[in-house]
Amino acid sequence: NLLLAMTAMATFEGEEAQFLANRKAPSQRRRRRTDDLNVFWQALNTGISAWKSRLEELTKERQHVTSSQRAEGLATIEELEEELQKLRKRSLADLDVPELPAADVRQLHNEFTNLSNLLETARNNICPPSRFVFKRYREAMQIRETRQAGGGE
Repeated sequence: NLLLAMTAMATFEGEEAQFLANRKAPSQRRRRRTDDLNVFWQALNTGISAWKSRLEELTKERQHVTSSQRAEGLATIEELEEELQKLRKRSLADLDVPELPAADVRQLHNEFTNLSNLLETARNNICPPSRFVFKRYREAMQIRETRQAGGGE
């Protein structure tokens, strides 16, 4: 009888220990999830602030752009656009990112939309869209370029 009582008591203690361990697990998971979220937000904020600083440098340098500097500015804008797409993909589409609440996802979408608008404004300042398109002139220039590339005239 004593052996049965000790076995039952050991089983009860094992079950109690397992219950307590399972009870601690959700708090540890919440803590780990919170840590993952904090790391995610810090990395995202660092990436966005670095991106914004590059855009500010570009717009300050290129307030009065000559035609020879346009190509450099457009190349830099293309790089910034690629970086923004990578940030957007990493923050909204990657599986490494912890599950975000719907409100945070909406804020991220709004932030990325605002950043895209800033980039488009910078693009228009550096290389404003032409008001008039001289279709025949551009076609003639394209024909001339193809002839030169092809070894013609």
